[in-house]
Amino acid sequence: GFWYIDVLFQCFVVLALLLALRPIRTLLVEGDPFHVLAAMTMLFVGIALAAQYFFDLTHLYDRTPLYYLRAVFLGWTLIYATTLPRKLLVLVLTIPVFGDNAWNHEEDYVWFPFLATAFLAFVPRVTLPVLLGRLVTIVASASLFIYLTDHQTNLVLLKVAERAHIPEGIPLAIAMTVVAVVTGIVLYRIWDFAISRFAPRAVRGWL
Repeated sequence: GFWYIDVLFQCFVVLALLLALRPIRTLLVEGDPFHVLAAMTMLFVGIALAAQYFFDLTHLYDRTPLYYLRAVFLGWTLIYATTLPRKLLVLVLTIPVFGDNAWNHEEDYVWFPFLATAFLAFVPRVTLPVLLGRLVTIVASASLFIYLTDHQTNLVLLKVAERAHIPEGIPLAIAMTVVAVVTGIVLYRIWDFAISRFAPRAVRGWL
């Protein structure tokens, strides 16, 4: 579903409200805010842990800013983790940020946030051939549109495969992935063209 977009938007609203306060904006933006951001990460870890005793959000699968702002601030902290001690501190922070989710689920994917954070901390740049780099850039730029449309394209292909008596398997999975990525890229290109052509200059950076 689209719950990720809903939660991300709500997190942005909370961040906008926080940054609207000049003292908080000064702490979070000016100078070197690494330690403040790390403290904010732990603050929202505490809020997430306390929230379960005051709010029953199970009907929303706990998909609210109360639980995800800690990850947002962890990512913000990672930006300023430019030394080995800071990087190690970020890795330590992944335990309270992602630990409860990993503890409560047995699927392998729950370890992805830990591995992804470590990768970003210690491999800040990857050198790729020019053509492959351009392809990765295009897919990354279109990632939101791929996310928004992959369920729909997959359903269509599954229906087509069912009527054509094509068995499910690796070839069909590859086809679904390719179609989802291409569809997302096309929609991203259309969106980018529309924004550059018709949107007022002042709002283009926000879109």
